[in-house]
Amino acid sequence: MGIRLSSRAVIIHNSQILLNQMGDGIYFNFPGGQIEETETAPEAVVREVFEETGYSITVDDYICTYEYESNHCNHYEGGGHRINIFFKCKLTSEMKNDLLIQPDSDPSDSTLKSKPKWVSLSELTTIPIVPSAIRESLIKYIDTGIFEPKYFECTKQYIE
Repeated sequence: MGIRLSSRAVIIHNSQILLNQMGDGIYFNFPGGQIEETETAPEAVVREVFEETGYSITVDDYICTYEYESNHCNHYEGGGHRINIFFKCKLTSEMKNDLLIQPDSDPSDSTLKSKPKWVSLSELTTIPIVPSAIRESLIKYIDTGIFEPKYFECTKQYIE
């Protein structure tokens, strides 16, 4: 099956974070997606965020890498071996073109579609966010600007 390599964006603006909401809030994930053969990880996250949300962004900094194998983890993000590279990004414009949004489907339930949603930073502790393994470190990063460790491997301890 191979490894799926993806880029994900952490976009914070006006005390809110931009996430993709699946269904009516069954879970939320970070905007982004698969890196194509001809692009770098930062180029992919810029393209994917524009396709999924209609927002234009710039990449500020690398945050972390999160790797998982579906045999070890019970995730919504589909099967197989996956590596997600997270970047801190910022909006280049508050304008959005709704016509450009291409909603993703949940790999395990194609009837569940995503839509972009701005979520209050205070809600990060309570909403079902994927991947959940980095939740605490992400909240610390938002509060302090420090993200450690820089690499996460999903093991059986992260199964929800």
